[in-house]
Amino acid sequence: MTAQLLQFVTLTLPGSGTLPGLSVALAQSRSERKQAMEIRRDVYKRKGLLPDNAPQPQVLPQACAPGSAIFVAKEFGAIVGTISFYLDSAIGLPMDEVHGEEVDQMRTRFARVAEVGGLAVLEDRRGVGITTMLYLATFRWALATDTKCIVACINPSSRRAYRRLLLFEELGECKQHPRFLNAPSIPIGVDLSAHLEHYRKNRGKPDNHSHKFFQDTQPAQTYADLGAAQYRQWSDEEISEMFNSCSPV
Repeated sequence: MTAQLLQFVTLTLPGSGTLPGLSVALAQSRSERKQAMEIRRDVYKRKGLLPDNAPQPQVLPQACAPGSAIFVAKEFGAIVGTISFYLDSAIGLPMDEVHGEEVDQMRTRFARVAEVGGLAVLEDRRGVGITTMLYLATFRWALATDTKCIVACINPSSRRAYRRLLLFEELGECKQHPRFLNAPSIPIGVDLSAHLEHYRKNRGKPDNHSHKFFQDTQPAQTYADLGAAQYRQWSDEEISEMFNSCSPV
């Protein structure tokens, strides 16, 4: 990965109201990726999305695809949150399992689609802006990999926040998600080209939420390093170890 791309997705967001010492960046090591998955497992167990006896941290095959990435939020070096970016590939996206029809519709509309998922923030660090910072990192990674559309599946109780703050739109009906103990799930998506255009037209206006994701992004960096689409975060050895130690979900 180039130094330019690493700087592009590493965030500190001064003046955003977050705690001092808080930053978001690409998980750079096997240890960071493992800690990220452990946090996700523990948070999802607390929310009732995974059984109490859930095994070791679980990795999705799509997380190992070129262009996919795991981001971590750190507070003075300690990981307090994580989110994953899955770039579409021959093996598809995680939400194809439940919302495949809606994802296919996005594939017909956009040249490159990605899914954002695996969001998890420690309970005592919620409400300080970490979720926004994590999403900002995935939006910038999407721009760097020339992704045109981001999809996700969320609990219906969160739909208003995703629509109002992140400009996601609902793509289909609510279904049960077997990977998360049949919790309700709705598919959502956002057209990044429209998102960026909305920002350019409304830059600086009080009702413009897009500024959270595109502020301080220089024109020369907006589609920085398209070779990032070929970047693979996991080594062959790490992939082998993860799939031998846990069952993919």
